Amino acid sequence: RYHRSFYVEGSVEETLLHKAETLVDYLDYLPQPCRIEATVDGKPACAIPDYAVVRGGALPALGEAKSSWSDFDKGRAIVQQAITRKGADALGWSYEQSTSANVGSADFLDSIRTIQGQRFLHLTRREERDAIRILDAVKSISLGELAAGITACPARGCNIVYALMVRRIAEIDLSIPLGDASIVKRGPKIPTHIPPIWR
Repeated sequence: RYHRSFYVEGSVEETLLHKAETLVDYLDYLPQPCRIEATVDGKPACAIPDYAVVRGGALPALGEAKSSWSDFDKGRAIVQQAITRKGADALGWSYEQSTSANVGSADFLDSIRTIQGQRFLHLTRREERDAIRILDAVKSISLGELAAGITACPARGCNIVYALMVRRIAEIDLSIPLGDASIVKRGPKIPTHIPPIWR
């Protein structure tokens, strides 16, 4: 989606990457985007945020990811958190923390992985055109109905819709477990200006 390769270190960071590639409100995402240098108690110190993210309708954010909330309160993590917060303030950005407890429910994450797994699916121009025509004609439609309108093969039809979500053409409601009854609508238009993250 972002025309760059990503590397991840932990399970929470991997989950965040899957969300960034799947959810349509994510406009840009970059792991370990920068190094922030500071002086703490008269000594040089630095922090490397785990990610930077731009979401629609929100300030860009620098974030840190850890397995649990308690990990943010241990030794070096306290200093890194303070430096990253100051770095975000200096940029005029927000600061956020992510853990396995706040990245999403098990059903939500299963849906994210299923959809993200179709990011490289090859679509024909006809399949994409037919999907857009259907989505533009209705306010919303069930995943099963949309899949059937694209192709006679139900499994391929669902995979096509998943691939269209990664491409921001379709948006699937993930508030309930993924299935034929899931509601799909046209993905939002990409803003003309996206605040830059380091390339």
